[in-house]
Amino acid sequence: ADRLDLLRTTRVDLEPALLLADDAGALDRLLAEDVAGSAPLIVHTDADGHRHALHRLDDPQRIRRYRELLDPLPAAIADGHHRYKTGLLYSREIAARPGDAAAAKLAVVTSLQAEHLTIDPIHRALKAFPGLEALSSVALRRSPWQAAADSIDPGGDFAHAVAAAPQPALGLWVSGARPTAEIWTLDRNQVPAHVPASAAGLSVVLLQEVVYPRLGFASSAATDGTVIYRSDPAELHRMVVAGEIAAGLWLPPMTPIEFGAAIAHGDLLPPKSTRFLPKVFSGLVWAQHDARLG
Repeated sequence: ADRLDLLRTTRVDLEPALLLADDAGALDRLLAEDVAGSAPLIVHTDADGHRHALHRLDDPQRIRRYRELLDPLPAAIADGHHRYKTGLLYSREIAARPGDAAAAKLAVVTSLQAEHLTIDPIHRALKAFPGLEALSSVALRRSPWQAAADSIDPGGDFAHAVAAAPQPALGLWVSGARPTAEIWTLDRNQVPAHVPASAAGLSVVLLQEVVYPRLGFASSAATDGTVIYRSDPAELHRMVVAGEIAAGLWLPPMTPIEFGAAIAHGDLLPPKSTRFLPKVFSGLVWAQHDARLG
């Protein structure tokens, strides 16, 4: 509702969605050619140290080459699903005409094979944890984990250990008088039949489809506040130690190849499955809704 009100008030598309194109790296090669011969209009370094450079491309022949490359390719909305759906609602509300900016969605298109693209996990915090007994029917191998005595970032160290473990893996850290941590290796063969084979080996899918039901969580737990999401493993560790949550679940990162395979046939991943980095920076480009598209 807030996003929709913002569009109604400003009549400007302020935030791009991020699309990932499965283009075998061809998009990056085109971009490298054009960037090499131009000076950026704007250069901005964000709070995370990422450098954003904005270049103008207005040669119709070059633009045609991008269109010819991208038009036949599948693409996924990696970040900005709510922005896209809000834009669609607004476009219908004002009966935007084809060719108007209001009938389109501002987007940044990135190659799925881009060199610096990474997919970090979004970890989970559980307000209630019924205990490991509830998971007795889940096929998993449990390995105790202990932070080094001189560790200055146990949460981050645990995240690295989960990422380095045999996959698919999950890290569990239970709160209490003596918080305990262990790494689970899961069995991809336990996913329900409706889960595509291309996604069955992803830890986030096994968590949603196997672990949550055994813990007594409904499928709505991912979106109704039962599960809390934290991208910073240090913050999740702090919550566990402080007793603010019953348990934390650490997830491993996902490779772009794994992501592409999992959504290749239009299947959706569980909520908050991915955190694409670097993040698309809003505000460098706006699109007025009454503008005409070239």
